[in-house]
Amino acid sequence: VVRGNSPTGMLWQLEGLNIPNPNHFGSLTSTGGPVSMLNNNNLDKSDFMTSAFPAQYGNALAGVFDIQLRDGNNQQREYVGQVGFNGFELGAEGPFSKTGKASYVANYRYSKLGLFQTLGIEFGTGSNTPLYQDLNFKVSLPTKGNGKWSIFGLGGISEIDLLGSEADLSGDTDLYGDENQDTYPRYKTGILGVSYEKNISPKTNLKLTGGASYTYEGFTGDSLVRNSENEVIEKYERFDSEFTTAKYSITGLIRTKLNSKNSLTSGIYIDYLNFDLYNRDIYANRGRDSVRVDVQDNTTLYQAYSTWKHRFNTKFLFNAGLHAQYYSLNEQLSVEP
Repeated sequence: VVRGNSPTGMLWQLEGLNIPNPNHFGSLTSTGGPVSMLNNNNLDKSDFMTSAFPAQYGNALAGVFDIQLRDGNNQQREYVGQVGFNGFELGAEGPFSKTGKASYVANYRYSKLGLFQTLGIEFGTGSNTPLYQDLNFKVSLPTKGNGKWSIFGLGGISEIDLLGSEADLSGDTDLYGDENQDTYPRYKTGILGVSYEKNISPKTNLKLTGGASYTYEGFTGDSLVRNSENEVIEKYERFDSEFTTAKYSITGLIRTKLNSKNSLTSGIYIDYLNFDLYNRDIYANRGRDSVRVDVQDNTTLYQAYSTWKHRFNTKFLFNAGLHAQYYSLNEQLSVEP
């Protein structure tokens, strides 16, 4: 949440690609998600902008998180195993061969909150245990002539059963959800990309990136019928939802250092989005249902920008630029400074 905006107002970028929310339990109809899929062991320098941002970034109301993944160690192989509050982690990195400069880095994490609950340790969600796992990786393949190919990705699966049927109604510490419903949220996110970067002259750098991302959010729930002793005697299906989105992206930028104080950066983004959204409420006592959302469609967002940066001194920078975007769904064009 940035300056009071909804988490959906955030722009997330990974290695130059516009990506979906990289957090577990983050949905179209909820918050940004309480657990990050990003692994600290994979992160390089990243920029988090909470106010005005350069023309390079658009289609955002709140802030920008521009994330870069680090290259693996190309000198020797290293391994890591660790246990933290967020889970069990295993990682590996190193060169593909002793003579080459190509490298890899990958980290996998699995939540251990289920083990905590088995041991009787409370962590704020009562009998409802959030389970998740994620994987981050990057492969770096340098080429002759100061070029480099990169293959990168991130994926996560998360779920939690919010079971009103198992809640202790004598107190409020064991309930996370609705005492009259059993709800089963399920989430999946996958991001895969390939980039090529090259210095085409001593002062000019070119980077091209392509990738795809996928998100799935599923929600099903049952209404509970209780007797006079508050015991659950029957369940009826209450609702079901499936929100699926797939995005295919191409980006390119060219950055030129004009001199020691001035640089010019220009680029484009093309994001093709395919979505299938379905949501219905079910009324067992009336023998009918009500479909709230049923949409299958696709659209494309085109963006282009150019920005000039002038460095007056080590403490004072000036940025000026122009950003344009065209959205094919509503055929609207926007040009902004």
